[in-house]
Amino acid sequence: MISPGDYFRRLGPNQIVKQIVNMLLSSLLVMVFCPAATDAKDLPKPSKPNSLSKSVKTALAPKKASLPKLPGTAIQHSTSKPSVLEFGAAWCVPCKVFAPIFEKVKNTYSDKVDFHTYDTETPEGEKLSDKFAVSGLPTVIILDSSSKVFFRKSGIMDEKTLTAEVIKAIGK
Repeated sequence: MISPGDYFRRLGPNQIVKQIVNMLLSSLLVMVFCPAATDAKDLPKPSKPNSLSKSVKTALAPKKASLPKLPGTAIQHSTSKPSVLEFGAAWCVPCKVFAPIFEKVKNTYSDKVDFHTYDTETPEGEKLSDKFAVSGLPTVIILDSSSKVFFRKSGIMDEKTLTAEVIKAIGK
């Protein structure tokens, strides 16, 4: 095993500076983006050894999803209507931005198209997101009336684009 002194002797002065800068930047990023990891004095003390206090358990408990869940994992897909599937998560900020756009298009075309919203953090949503290989959120998948993928896009989409794709699916 190489000692720290030997390691730094083998590096040139520029490489040592780069190593130190990288360590400092990493530490700074942790302090800025994960303040709880650097400030443990604000955490409550456990009342018993090896047990978490009620306030810590509450803070660490998973948050309830704000996206609606559909029963089961089967897509209730009629043969005469296309379906629009939207995959998101309660913690996903782009999903929250996209939700009103999706709802507006859903309200406009719900008589001609089936709309479904899935939270990928639920068992149902996770199963379907695996089936459709969803890797980014939000993801919209439009199935034509024969249940084949007609359109797919990950990321926020504007209302005009979503509407145009829904209209294309209706006309197909």
